[in-house]
Amino acid sequence: MIEKKEKILLAMSGGTDSSVAAILLLEQGYEVEGVTLITYSADAVFISEAKALADKLGINHHVLDVRNEFKEIVVDYFIDEYRKGRTPNPCIRCNEKLKWASLVRLADKLGIVKIATGHYVNLDVRDSYFYIIKGKDKIKDQSYFLWHLPQLVLKRAYFPLGQLTKSEVKYIAKDRGYLKLLEKKESMGVCFLEGTDVSSFLKEAISEVQGYIVDFDGEILGNHNGTPFYTIGQKRGLNLTKSANVCVVKIDVDENKLIVDNPDSLWCDNVRIENFSFVNKDEVDEAKSYNVRIRGLDRVPYHKAWLKVIGDDLVIYFEEKVWALTPGQSIVVYDDDRLIGGGVFY
Repeated sequence: MIEKKEKILLAMSGGTDSSVAAILLLEQGYEVEGVTLITYSADAVFISEAKALADKLGINHHVLDVRNEFKEIVVDYFIDEYRKGRTPNPCIRCNEKLKWASLVRLADKLGIVKIATGHYVNLDVRDSYFYIIKGKDKIKDQSYFLWHLPQLVLKRAYFPLGQLTKSEVKYIAKDRGYLKLLEKKESMGVCFLEGTDVSSFLKEAISEVQGYIVDFDGEILGNHNGTPFYTIGQKRGLNLTKSANVCVVKIDVDENKLIVDNPDSLWCDNVRIENFSFVNKDEVDEAKSYNVRIRGLDRVPYHKAWLKVIGDDLVIYFEEKVWALTPGQSIVVYDDDRLIGGGVFY
C-alpha cells in the first residue's frame, strides 16, 4: 500500500486484464483515472464496458478518439508494408507510435506521472536504465511487443499484472465479485482485422495485380494475384502449374514476381540488422550467448545466439539455424528474461 494516494492513468480496454488491473490499483491505494482509446470503431462494445466498470469502481473515465492517427500510423503502415513485400508487426507499431504516445499526452494534460496498462510484463532498473522483464505467465508474456518503448516512457510505466498468471487474474475477478469478466473472450490477433484474415483485409485496400511465380532459374511455375497477398515461407495458396514442394522464399515487388524454392533454402545461421537499438549498448558482451525471439508468441521457443556490433549494424549468429526470417518482423534480444534490445529485419 502506498502511503499517499498517488494518481495513475490506466489504459482500459473493457477486457479482463485491464479491468483487474483497475481493481488492483485501487486496492494498492492509487487514485485511478481510466482512459479508453477509440482506434478503429466508435461502436465497439468495449468502450461502454470500460466506462461501466469505471463507474462501478468510482473512477474517472476518459475517452480518446484517435481513429485518424490509428489509420495513418498503424493501418496505413500495415498495408504499405505488405505492398513493399514485407510482413509487419502492427501491434509493436501501435504501442510505440500511438498507444503510449496518446497515454503520455493525456497523462501530461492531467498532471499525472504514472501510467499503467494490463500487459503481462515487469520492469526492472539497472544502472539507471529501465528494462522490460518477461511476465510471470510465459504464455501471456507480451514483452516482444513493447521492445521499442523509450526510456522516457518506461520510467513512467507500471504493469500491475506482471507478477500474475492469467488464471490468477481470473481468480481475482471472481473473488472480488466481477463474474462477468470471466465470460470475456481473449482478444487475439490484429484488432482492426476484426476476425477476418489478412489476405481478405488487404484485398479490400489493394488492387490485385497478377504476376508470375518463378524459381531462381526464372522458370514460370504459376501465377499470383499480387505480391502483397503473400509472405515468406508461405506454401498454401500458391497457384502452381505443377506439383512441387516449394514455398515463397523471396518477394520481388519491382518485378511483381514471387520466387519459390524448397523450404529448406530458408534456413539460415545469421542475420544482419540495420538500426538496431539497445537499452544500454555498453553492456552487450560479444562473448556471451543471448536469447533471441524472432516471433511474438512465447510458445515459439527462443533461439540462442551471439551478437556482434559492426558499425551501425548488428549481426546475430544463431547457435542453431532458424527458418524463414521475414522482412518487416522484429527481432528481439533478451539476457535471460530481461529485454535488452530489438530491431526490424529488412
